[in-house]
Amino acid sequence: MAHPKTKTSKPRQRTRRSHHALKPVKVLVDQDGNPHLPHHASPVSGKYKGKQVVDVEKRTTRRIRRVKKAS
Repeated sequence: MAHPKTKTSKPRQRTRRSHHALKPVKVLVDQDGNPHLPHHASPVSGKYKGKQVVDVEKRTTRRIRRVKKAS
């Protein structure tokens, strides 16, 4: 069985365990019923706080072009 060479200090131990307290992100639902992450625009409608901020059609055409170019 392995044994630690030196004692783990309290700050190092607490730093290592800091991620244990993280909670899962709550997924929000916009007015159209599309799920999205908090503080992010909806990937389906492109809306954030009720305003259109992303042109979804333009984004999808760019992605399609990029995939075709990579192939």
